[in-house]
Amino acid sequence: MREDFPILLLYIFEPSVWEDAHYSARHQRFVFESLQDLNKQLASFSTASVTPAVQILFGESLDIFRLIHQQKTIRKIFSYQETGLQVTYQRDQEITQFVNQNNIEWLEYQCNG
Repeated sequence: MREDFPILLLYIFEPSVWEDAHYSARHQRFVFESLQDLNKQLASFSTASVTPAVQILFGESLDIFRLIHQQKTIRKIFSYQETGLQVTYQRDQEITQFVNQNNIEWLEYQCNG
């Protein structure tokens, strides 16, 4: 899909998810190492003016989206649907309210089954 506005590649490590009993340091390390590897692969697409990379932030998603939206208007959010954890389900409900209140299109893609 071709868009005529800037795209921010973003991964958010959320304290509420880190604290969930279903997660461990192994999960966090795996995700972080995967993001580092992805950024190495993206570097091959660099141009003189753009070096694509996934920005890695630490904080609650809703807080980060609010901050980004204050600084730069968010028009669309692309993500994968998550399944399984109450903490991420509650987070997604909050994000749904935020995008609806701010006329942001949220496109969630199925990532399993």
